[in-house]
Amino acid sequence: MQTVTAIVERDVSTHIPTTVFVHELPILEVINGAGRVRVEEGSEAESDFETTPEEEFIRLEQKYGKDRDVNVPYVAKVYRHPGELAEAMGQEVTPKPTRAKRAKPE
Repeated sequence: MQTVTAIVERDVSTHIPTTVFVHELPILEVINGAGRVRVEEGSEAESDFETTPEEEFIRLEQKYGKDRDVNVPYVAKVYRHPGELAEAMGQEVTPKPTRAKRAKPE
């Protein structure tokens, strides 16, 4: 997965650099506001970190927490479920197997 250095502008004089995966950028924008997150030019790097979308969804819930106003994890405000996150991570989305319906006894 690709990482970048994001510069988060908290206010006019406070700019915080942080290294994140590319799919985390929209979450930072939701938390900090549109236009307050930019990617440092030339900061792109490949990471050998591997995870499943389900594990990554949980990691992001723990890392970014919840929007207290609506009691919804920030990751869920951007990626409603791990399947949407999988697409952003560049992973193939595999549909969950459906259960076969049982025949009703007569």
